[in-house]
Amino acid sequence: MRELPTSPTASHQIRATADAFAEAPTTLRLCWEVVAARHENGVQPLQALRSLLGRADVVAALNRLQRPGQRLRVAAVTPLGDADAADVKALALSLRETARALAAFDVGFDVWPQIDDDDRFLNTRSARAYSDRLLPVLKCLRDLLLLAPDAEGSDVDVGLFLDMEPPLSTLQGAWRLTNGAPVLEKARGLGSLFSGVVSAVWDARQGSRDLAELAKDLAAFSFPLVTAVPPPVLPLDAFGSVAVKRWVLGCPDDDGAGAALFGRTAALCYAPMLRRSGVDRSAQHRALSLWAARHRERSDAICVGPLSSGLLGDEPVYVAPEHLRQDLSAVRALGFADVTLYSAEGLLFGPGGDPGKPLRPDLDAWIDAVVAGAGEALGADVVAPAARPLGVSVASVG
Repeated sequence: MRELPTSPTASHQIRATADAFAEAPTTLRLCWEVVAARHENGVQPLQALRSLLGRADVVAALNRLQRPGQRLRVAAVTPLGDADAADVKALALSLRETARALAAFDVGFDVWPQIDDDDRFLNTRSARAYSDRLLPVLKCLRDLLLLAPDAEGSDVDVGLFLDMEPPLSTLQGAWRLTNGAPVLEKARGLGSLFSGVVSAVWDARQGSRDLAELAKDLAAFSFPLVTAVPPPVLPLDAFGSVAVKRWVLGCPDDDGAGAALFGRTAALCYAPMLRRSGVDRSAQHRALSLWAARHRERSDAICVGPLSSGLLGDEPVYVAPEHLRQDLSAVRALGFADVTLYSAEGLLFGPGGDPGKPLRPDLDAWIDAVVAGAGEALGADVVAPAARPLGVSVASVG
């Protein structure tokens, strides 16, 4: 494990603050990625999120999602550049300001790092790059939150949301093989998929060691961590299941000796994407329930979606609030305490996820579906609590 400047006091304070916010028995996390807006309009995700919090209609929507016994969080994508000291400081400052802006409305913040190239997601091929680029940012952020003079009295709820998936080119290749793709696209997809698998096999051994080293380094910071992982399409105890994740996908979730690498994992159970292969809604719901039940054997966190298209560009999304309510009810009934919904921009602005447009006209129905989907399974009062006044900050415990 590489040497990192550490501060036991800072780590203790981060953990104490996180524990105070973790008293709520359940978590609802909204992912903020704004893929189309970034690619088409150059939108900066952290800046755009802070800007949105100045809109009364957006804040009112967040207030409606607040429920007794549930912690609302936003995981905002954080592009990782080179580890230049000035860039690291600027990014850490932006993260701190985003966390403070969300804390003003009693919403937690999760750093969601991505590398802006084919290595975008965390896997055996990208683990070293994540170590080189993410760790300096987290150290600087920790110091800004807890040690810097201008952070006195600051009390924000900051966590880390990792996305462990195969390289983007591998996912794109597999996507082109689905039934809806033309023959030429399928041929290209097969080539990309084969190349990705060969690369994953080549990188698996050293990459697994790099992942284990990264996990130890991240644990030293004490930021609460949730890691998104591929869905358990195969039973957890199926022959070859572990080998597929490690050697084919490059996404091992254990250290090779059976111990969890990153603790709490959240399976990416995106059932609507099956529609690309002609799967009807009832079969989509059954698939989600099956994947969720398998994943529940090892974790109480899950990801549900999508509500907007992501990096693949044409993913099928939820088309009816009732479908989302059914799926959220199913995962809550299985005992999942930590539910991540992809995406915040899809919930607020519709499938295009464009924050430059007005809120979707049927937003009330979608928010009702999210609130009811969580409340039904828990037997809780699903009536939204009264909206918080705009600009009210959380109390400081520093």
